[in-house]
Amino acid sequence: MRIYMDVNVFCRPFDDSTQSRIVQEAFAFITILEEIIAGNMICIGSDILDFEVSNTSDEVKRLRLLDLIGCCSERVIIDESLRNLGSEIENEIHLAPRDALHIASAIRGSSDYFLTCDDKVVRKTNDIQNFLLSRMMKLEIMNPIDFLRKYIQEMKTDG
Repeated sequence: MRIYMDVNVFCRPFDDSTQSRIVQEAFAFITILEEIIAGNMICIGSDILDFEVSNTSDEVKRLRLLDLIGCCSERVIIDESLRNLGSEIENEIHLAPRDALHIASAIRGSSDYFLTCDDKVVRKTNDIQNFLLSRMMKLEIMNPIDFLRKYIQEMKTDG
C-alpha cells in the first residue's frame, strides 16, 4: 500500500491538542507512521513536501518534521510535467497551487491514498475523482482518521 500525506498530516502532533479532532488526527498519523516503519505501507514524499517543511518558521518544529518526513522511502521530483499536472488540477478543481502539487505528486508517485487534514481538499474529493477518472488515473483522497478506520477494517477482513 502506497500513501502520500501532505504537510498538515505530518504537523498534526504539533497542533492544538485541546481540540478533539486534532488529537484524533494526530493519533491516526502516529498509528499510520508505525505501519510505515513496520514496512506495511510505503510513504511517498515529494519536493513540495520538502519545500513546505523547510519553510516552517519554528525551528524546533521544522527539525521534528524533517525527522518525520524521513519515513518517506520514495520521493517525487517536481519537473515540468508535474507542474503541468498540478496546474491542471489547480485550474479544473480550483485548489490552491500547493495542494494541487501535492495531489500531482501523489499521482506521480503511484500512491493509492492521498491523506490530508485539509477540509477544503476533502470536500473536493468528488471533483478530484472525476478529474482522475477522465484521465484514467486513480487515487483515494481521505482524512487520516477515515483512512485508519478503512485500513483496520481491511486488516480484520483479510486477517
